[in-house]
Formats: sequence, C-alpha cells, structure tokens
Amino acid sequence: MGLQIRYTVFFIAFTVLTILFLQLRLLVDKPAFLFVSQEEQAHSRPMAEELGVVGHKSGSMSMKSASHLDLPDVVGAKAGLLSFHSVTQSKSSKPVEFALYEDAALHASSVKRVLIQIHGMGREASVNWKQAARARHEAAEKSRGFSTKDVLIVAPVFFNGNDKDRYRWSGKGSTGPLLVWKGNGWGDGERNQYPHTQKTVSSFEALDAMLLYYSDRHRFPNVESIVVSGHSLGGQLVHRYSILSDLPLSSHVKVSFLIANPSTLLYTDGDRPRRRPDASPPKLVEGYNHYKYGLEGIHEKLGEYFDTLTTAHAGGKALWARFSTERIVHYVNGEKDHGVGDERPQAFVQGKDRMDRLKNYIAWASSPARGGKWPARHTVEFAPGVEHDAGGILQSAPGLRWAFFD
Repeated sequence: MGLQIRYTVFFIAFTVLTILFLQLRLLVDKPAFLFVSQEEQAHSRPMAEELGVVGHKSGSMSMKSASHLDLPDVVGAKAGLLSFHSVTQSKSSKPVEFALYEDAALHASSVKRVLIQIHGMGREASVNWKQAARARHEAAEKSRGFSTKDVLIVAPVFFNGNDKDRYRWSGKGSTGPLLVWKGNGWGDGERNQYPHTQKTVSSFEALDAMLLYYSDRHRFPNVESIVVSGHSLGGQLVHRYSILSDLPLSSHVKVSFLIANPSTLLYTDGDRPRRRPDASPPKLVEGYNHYKYGLEGIHEKLGEYFDTLTTAHAGGKALWARFSTERIVHYVNGEKDHGVGDERPQAFVQGKDRMDRLKNYIAWASSPARGGKWPARHTVEFAPGVEHDAGGILQSAPGLRWAFFD
C-alpha cells in the first residue's frame, strides 16, 4: 500500500512539473505579434515603472486585431492596433488605437532589434513594410552573422481623412477609438482629428507608445535597439520627434533615428546660414521660423502634448544641446534626389530643394553658434544612384548599415 501511495505522489508531481514546463515554453516562444491578456498587462506594469516611463505605462497597452480595417494584405506581415491611454487624457478616458503592420511569425524571444519604418505623404505603410523586409533579406545575404529573425519590422499607419474607405465612417466622422489625423498634420506631430472625443493625441505620442511597447522586456526579453526610420514626410516626422521627444525609455534599449529625404528640417533658432560663405543670405519671409520650420508657435500645433515635454519649455538652446549630444541621428539622402517637395515660401528659406536644404542644415548645425563642429553622434551620407525612394535608401550601403547593423 505504501509503495502505491509513493507511485501516486510521484505521478502527480511529474504531471505538475510537465505542465509548468509547457507553460514556460509558451512564454519563451510566443509570437512577437501579441494579443495581450489582462493578466499579461498586469504582469508588465512593474517593468514600466522600472523603466522610469513618463506618462505611459507599458502594462496598460495591448495589441489588438485590425481585421475590421480595410488594409492591404502583406505576405509575412500582420495588421494590428496598438491600444494605449493618452497622457493628455484623464485616467477615466478610453484607450485610443493606432494602426500598424508588423512581422506575423517572428518569436518575441528572438527579437534583438526593432525597425520602425514610417511612410511618406502617401501613407502606404504596406509598401514600406515590404521595402524594409526586402532590405532585411539583403542584409542577411551580405552578412553571415546577421539573422532576419533578430529584426522585427514595424510599419505604422497615420490615417487621415482621405482614408475613409479603410476605417469605420459614419458620414460625419470616424467612429471608434482609431487615431486619424487631419491632412499631413501627423508629419509635424500635430494632434489627431478622430476620435472626436479625444482630439489631443500628437503623432509624437503614438511614437512614444510604440517605443515603450517594443522596448518592454516582458514582451521582448532580448530587445537591444530600436531604429525609428522615416522617408520623405516620415523623415520630417522622425527629425522633429528626435529633437522634441523626451524618449520614454531607460538606457537598456538603444534608440537611433534614420532620416531619409526630408523636404524640410526643424531649426531651433532663427538663423538660416548658407553652406558656402560666398552664397547670398536667404531672404527671410513671414513665418519662416514658425513651427514646423522653427519653434515659434509650437504650442499651438502640439497642444496638450507639448505640456508633457520637459526640455521643450527650456527653449531652443536646451533642445539643441540635448539633440546634438544625446541623440543618435543618421541622415541619408538619395544622391539624385533634387526634388522640391514643400513649395511654401518658408521652405525655400531653407534651400531650393531637398538636397540643398539638407546641406544648408549641415552648415547651420556646424556653425560657431552651435559649437563650430558637426555633432559627434550624427552622420550624413548620400545613397549612390538613389532618387526619392524609400526602398532605395533602405537597400543602399548607408541605409543597410544604420537600419540593421549599427
């Protein structure tokens, strides 16, 4: 009888250990595309506090299905909705939702780097995801030590009113918690247009939420770096965000910015020098230093989100000091991109076209008023043979380097 009891106890113990082992395997091998339960959210809250996050808590975020949105299917990717509470809303407000594409099959435990690739004015996130995936494949072909499983690609969707056929529309406005912006305002960090009951969410805050979500070590235990990359209007968004954002992360995740072919750039003072000493000084026009070109009137554009920022209130010098010494920034322009883009007078104060504007910005950033030298953590490169093309930038030598290797 005693022997039978011992066998029974052994069998029960073996069964319990087997169940615990299987649960551990599920936690380690769960896919990167997470539909987070309330229990998982609660488990993530201590990590958010550990990170010293300003405003958001990663545990209050979740990834939901975007099946009700009419988004193009992309082989290898899955559309989702990042749900989060805005720092500009009351604690009792409902969460908002931000659409994106990400890898469908990568395991969270394999992810070491996250590449957030932001579309241009056409808002073709599906195309940008595919371009980034092709570049990732090329990176693997060029380097034996590189694994495509190490890099999670995310392509956010900044909807506007021209996308009414893609989301729920009542005839008078968008319905539901999906974030929608007015026109191209998302490229400047402006507040959203819908949901109409929560119109205080800057596109910068959507980037904050993504950075916090993908840096959460409870979700992605081995993540080491995040690259925020944007092309054209997306490049303008990334440049402005890299200067203004507080970056709600701790030091365990390295964040860098890849800025490709922006039409204009953000100046932190009223100077507009030319790169050649013999060049005529720019003719200043009314509003040339207003946001998005400079910092004047920035509060009107960013609204409540601006009040959550720290250094922004200290002025242009403090912003430049932080940006030039702390932020890792890579500018990559197509060697053949001489398109004008923004044709407003304020843009022409910066230069005649995209290439000219970037080179003038380099001269401004290297001038004596800003220390007399180019910031040590910033780089500028030109992609050979590339025009105004996001895929061409990503697959160029500098694009591959900064997106996947450095």
